[in-house]
Amino acid sequence: MGLKEQVQAGAKITRDVITVTDTVGSGSVALGGSFLILSIESTQPARLRIYDTIQSRDDSTEISRIFGSTVPPTVALVGDYSMSLSNTVYTINPASIGHTNSATTPLTYYRCTPSGSSFKINRLLIEDTSITPAINTSYTENNRRLIQITPSSTIAALAYASGTFTSITSPTVPKTYIMVSASLANSSHMVRFRMYNNSGSIYNVSERNRLFATEPSESIGLIIDTVISGSNIVYFTPKIIGANLQNMGNDLSELITDPTKMEGINSVYYYMQNVSSSGSPITPTVNLHVFSLED
Repeated sequence: MGLKEQVQAGAKITRDVITVTDTVGSGSVALGGSFLILSIESTQPARLRIYDTIQSRDDSTEISRIFGSTVPPTVALVGDYSMSLSNTVYTINPASIGHTNSATTPLTYYRCTPSGSSFKINRLLIEDTSITPAINTSYTENNRRLIQITPSSTIAALAYASGTFTSITSPTVPKTYIMVSASLANSSHMVRFRMYNNSGSIYNVSERNRLFATEPSESIGLIIDTVISGSNIVYFTPKIIGANLQNMGNDLSELITDPTKMEGINSVYYYMQNVSSSGSPITPTVNLHVFSLED
């Protein structure tokens, strides 16, 4: 499935201007299930923060966080926008991606200073939550996916495991997708998780031994590199678009004569590391929350 199949089933993918009129400095707004924020206009100089979850909006540390400082990984921030001029359209580049926790009640949450501001948000909808998966239609599998990856063997303290995950049963691993968040099934585990767009990366010794704080090679095809600890959900801010590029190769001129090289496959390639320095070997399960753009 993906955007194409949902549209074929009747989804309305539209660009709209949504007006938010604030009174107390925080609230909620219906921007859709999943969407892109293209531009924002404010009636007065203001700071506007938008979140996927109400818990993120009301987090005490996040409330006091100054503009431009690091966002905690447990905060599902869509975007933090500072507008110094009133009645001026600020283009958001790159566009911010929002994804509500619930498709049944798709609300997005905001905090603004000063209170009493009014905003116009130019939003491109990429999920019509009124269209749900149904058999005998073009849209049979929900674009909202929980993909669970478990290595084939236990991982000792500070050791690695690598592999290719291709889902045989539902949910399908998309070819192109938005990475929303990641978590661990077992709250006692602590794991460094890396994911790549091609299988060659998990056989690269330099990449396997690369320290977390070291920048990867530009050719390695890294999608995410994150440390997941305990019961905390890691929200990707900004959200990450992943794509399988297994067939593409390194010479883009080959696409002219063989367009099939643009086609991805339904797999992800990963490294997992048990970052605990002691203790028994573990068999961690990483939960990936993704939104499919292309199956």
